[in-house]
Amino acid sequence: MKKVLLSSALIAALLTSCGDSTSDDDNTKVGALTVTPAAFTKTVDENALKGSEIGDLSVEIKDAGGVTHGLDFNHPDYSRTITITAENPAGAIEVSNIGTVTVKDASKFDYEANPSITAKVKIAYTAGSEEFSGTADVTINLNNIMFKAVENIPFSNYTTHAATVFKNQIVVSRPQKVWLSADGATWTAPTTNFANVSRHETIVFNDSIWAIGGLLGGQMTTDGVYNSADGKTWNNKGKVGLADEGRIGHKLVVHNDKLWLIGGTGKTGQHNDVYYLEKGQQIWKQATASATFSARFYHQVVSYKGKMWVIGGRDSQNNSLDEVWSSTDGITWTAESASGLPKVAYHQIVESNGKLWLLGGVIDTVLGSNSDKIYTSSDAISWTEATGKVGFEGRVDHRAVVLNSKIWIIGGNAGDGTVFTQE
Repeated sequence: MKKVLLSSALIAALLTSCGDSTSDDDNTKVGALTVTPAAFTKTVDENALKGSEIGDLSVEIKDAGGVTHGLDFNHPDYSRTITITAENPAGAIEVSNIGTVTVKDASKFDYEANPSITAKVKIAYTAGSEEFSGTADVTINLNNIMFKAVENIPFSNYTTHAATVFKNQIVVSRPQKVWLSADGATWTAPTTNFANVSRHETIVFNDSIWAIGGLLGGQMTTDGVYNSADGKTWNNKGKVGLADEGRIGHKLVVHNDKLWLIGGTGKTGQHNDVYYLEKGQQIWKQATASATFSARFYHQVVSYKGKMWVIGGRDSQNNSLDEVWSSTDGITWTAESASGLPKVAYHQIVESNGKLWLLGGVIDTVLGSNSDKIYTSSDAISWTEATGKVGFEGRVDHRAVVLNSKIWIIGGNAGDGTVFTQE
């Protein structure tokens, strides 16, 4: 047998090679690791759903051989753990063992309570008794969403309805149908004799709901008047007695113990007339056949700080208006020097928490340019666009009411939901 003699140098090289515990898969050299997580900062909308992904942690890992890896680093001699060591508020997020950050408790993703969520996340690799780790600073900033959709509403996205709040319930009416809700989420449809009218207006006056005007049978304008003490059973109260016997795009307001009807469009075009009904009376009176402001429809009228205010609307040339007019008696009207108000029609205005809120509508003169903008005012004259994400698509033909100190938006010409509630 032939003998093979090995030099001492070759033997040393072989021994060194045998002692080098290198993975054939990734050429990672066993030894100390340097774990350097990057700061994790994300911005997400509030009201995120449980389990929704926010993002992935980023970590730089250097092995003993100087090779750089990411969080996908995997070696049989190391075990990885990812742990949340501090969190404010506690329990808001969870992090998987591959570094994916998700929503754990959706209730913590509330901008009003927690505009930001912070955490410290430890990423550790253990080999035997040795641990190599680093900590990631996690910051999740929440977008303020002003409105959120209410789930499982039993009716479709109405566009020719009316809505008001009566006896602590939202009352939505449409042709031969009424929906009632005490919380905006649970709705019932009682048996009703409500008229076959659409594009009417409703308001609470003298302990009753009043429904006035609109399209009778979806075709002919009417100035019919109906009222109800419970939203279910309706009484025919005759007609307003308008000059052209019908009106849509008109507005109702209660001011100084009178029910007022202002403007709108009828068989002969747009109007700037003003009518009122006194408590306990059956006959409507005309305050003026031609107010100082131009004829208009799909404007808004509110009673606020001792005056009636006519805001925006469409004129006879179909132009949206950025005008504000005020009156104490419905006869004499004053043009106010409005600022910040867009040219708007088909919008809604409600009073909430001492301010006026203008919601949606059509901005400027282009049909179909539905707005999702919100403006507020503390005097009906100077308007400021609200900041933050609105939470609903631009819309017209919606209705807005205030229930339980929150604004509710119902229906409208949009495809993203039927009822929205203020956050």
